[in-house]
Amino acid sequence: MARIIVTHGTDANVWAQQFCRRASWTRGLRATEARGMVVVPTVTRVSVVAALERAATLAGGGGEVIYSIGHGNGNASGANAQLGTGSDFTLTQRILSANAEGWIERQVEHCVQRVPLDPPDQLVNSSFRQIGQALTRAGVRRISFLTCVLGNNATFLRSMKVALGGGVEVAGYRGYVTTNSAVNQTTPGRGQDRIRLYLTNDQGGLNIIGGSETEPFCLLETPEARFSTVV
Repeated sequence: MARIIVTHGTDANVWAQQFCRRASWTRGLRATEARGMVVVPTVTRVSVVAALERAATLAGGGGEVIYSIGHGNGNASGANAQLGTGSDFTLTQRILSANAEGWIERQVEHCVQRVPLDPPDQLVNSSFRQIGQALTRAGVRRISFLTCVLGNNATFLRSMKVALGGGVEVAGYRGYVTTNSAVNQTTPGRGQDRIRLYLTNDQGGLNIIGGSETEPFCLLETPEARFSTVV
C-alpha cells in the first residue's frame, strides 16, 4: 500500500519530505511507493485535479491519498472546503448536493423541482467528480484531508464521499492543522529546516489536541487517527 501526499507551500512541502523518509513507513515498500509526494507549484482548480489524479495513480489499489492544501469550515451551517489558496475550487453543501450534470433536486409540496448550479459552481462540481473517478479507477482506499476541521461535520464529509463516487473512504480531522518550524529540534547537517505538523483547537496554535509541538511524532506523522472522522 502506498500513501501519497499532495502538498503545496514551503512548510507543507518540507514536512511531506520528512514524512516520506520515515523509516517505519518506507520499510518493505518499493522506492516509488516510499517517496510518495506530489507538489502543486501553483494552486488552481485545474492543477489540484491534475495533482490528485497523479496521486491516485501512484497510490494504487488499497492506497491512501493525503491532501494537505486549503482551508476548511466544519460548522453545521455553512460548511465548506476550500481546496486551494484561492476561491475557484471551494466545495459547499449546495455544490455537493448536485448530481453529475449540475442539477439540484428538491421537494416542493408534491413536486420535485430541479435547479441548476451556477456555471462556476458546476465547474467545481465537475472537477471534484473527476477526482473521484481517478481515485475509483486506481482502487484507492482512502483520501484523507489535512484541510482544517472538516472532521467536525460528518454530514459534509459524507456528501464529499457521495460526490467522489461513494467507493472511497473520506477522512478529515476535528481540529486546525498547524505547521511551524522545529527550531529546537534540528538534525546535524540539516540546519533548522524541520517542520512540525499537529492539531490545534484554534488558529492561534493554542490548546493542542493532537499532540505537542515538542513531540517528535509531529515531525514524521499525520495527526493521530483518534482525532479524525472517517466516512
